[in-house]
Amino acid sequence: MPVVLDEAGTFGRGAVLWAGCREAGALRDWHADAVEALTAHGLRNGFATSAPGRWVPHCTLARRVRAAPALAALEPLLPLAGRVEALAVVEVGGTGDLALSALGG
Repeated sequence: MPVVLDEAGTFGRGAVLWAGCREAGALRDWHADAVEALTAHGLRNGFATSAPGRWVPHCTLARRVRAAPALAALEPLLPLAGRVEALAVVEVGGTGDLALSALGG
């Protein structure tokens, strides 16, 4: 799935730096389908910000950063075009990926 990372932001109090895509309709649709399928198999999302309609498609780049200097360093490097080859279900604070799904096409 082609993506263009064309925006930067921070989550929390600026502690998590991310790059994301403004135009992510297909990725948001896939996310909603994935949440529905995971829920049907008993996996419940514990974060309201990860719910369909609220989720921000992004790539986490760093944690425990100061927002202003991190954003100033990252923004000149955007946009960056690429492809999403697979998506992972990750337990925040856990030991890694709970599931990994390759995307076709």
